[in-house]
Amino acid sequence: MKLHTGESQYAATQDWTWPQREKLGQEYLRQLAEAILVHWSQRDLTYAGSAVPERISRCKSRLELDGFTIKGSKIVIPEEDVLDAQEEAGVLEQLYRELGLGDPETVLHHLRLSEEHYVAGRWDDSISNSRKFLECVLREVASSHSMVVRGEPLADSTATRPVRVRDYLESAGLVEAKEKETLSSIYGLLSETGGHPYMAQNDQARLLRHLALTLSQFAMLRLRGSTKKAA
Repeated sequence: MKLHTGESQYAATQDWTWPQREKLGQEYLRQLAEAILVHWSQRDLTYAGSAVPERISRCKSRLELDGFTIKGSKIVIPEEDVLDAQEEAGVLEQLYRELGLGDPETVLHHLRLSEEHYVAGRWDDSISNSRKFLECVLREVASSHSMVVRGEPLADSTATRPVRVRDYLESAGLVEAKEKETLSSIYGLLSETGGHPYMAQNDQARLLRHLALTLSQFAMLRLRGSTKKAA
């Protein structure tokens, strides 16, 4: 319906700016989502053959993945700068393809699975695919840099070892020592984290996914800057 872009509001808001129209459209969508959730919360969802319970559950999961919290009949954003997970994933895929990084089918498959498993409530699988995505991006960034800047393929002994990939990124000047330490720490969290007694599993999976995606974008942007400088 083009509510999110503000296009459907244009005729009635010709004196508005496009950001104002987009904000109004987002408010309409939030109210619509609230109305749907309230409507179905007041009805029996257990009757046989109904696809409604699963669809409502998936709706709630996608809202949570984007950082929204459902409190009673209201949908709220706990942090003003919350990332839109779907938009973020789209930006990463575009950047990955623009850089011409290798094996996009496998790498981007992990990105999509990290979302799909979250929506399905498979928290450990979501975290695992977030880690695999970050690991693959770092490897392909190192491989691309080695070929473009050094004129030689990345050694197999480096490409197959995440710790050596991070060492290469530091030695190549793509990351600083403190940044490599951050990458290593987050990678460790993604590899070893189980259920935490003080955090819901869905929150843990959502936040770790955002960390993995953010660091992946960081590495790709560093590569783009480095290759432009070399050219």
